[in-house]
Amino acid sequence: MIVAAAWSGPFVFAQTPEIPVAYSVPAEGFVSLGVYNADGQLVRSLLSAKPVKEGNGVVTWDGTSDLGVPQAAGSYSSKAIFFREKPKADYVMTVGKSGKPPYRIPDGTGDWGGNLGGPAA
Repeated sequence: MIVAAAWSGPFVFAQTPEIPVAYSVPAEGFVSLGVYNADGQLVRSLLSAKPVKEGNGVVTWDGTSDLGVPQAAGSYSSKAIFFREKPKADYVMTVGKSGKPPYRIPDGTGDWGGNLGGPAA
């Protein structure tokens, strides 16, 4: 279980340039943590599969979005997810790439997506 802090503003960022965001993890692993506005929209990703030790941790939020835009005063919360093993992605296929060739041939190769690529002959 991940415990992440929730808090509400308004914050005066000139006086509070960094807001601490606390989290707790049950074991050594990896944590992703984000800040969400009152509408539940992701405002800022603070951690992305960061290696962590068991216990409590704190990161700071500077009051800006992922694009560096200062956020309005209001209520914000944090959500986190914990992984025991580092997340991974396996390449399965490419969508929208022409086959070789981009049309079906008797041996079953080619086809699918020929109209999504450039001209092929």
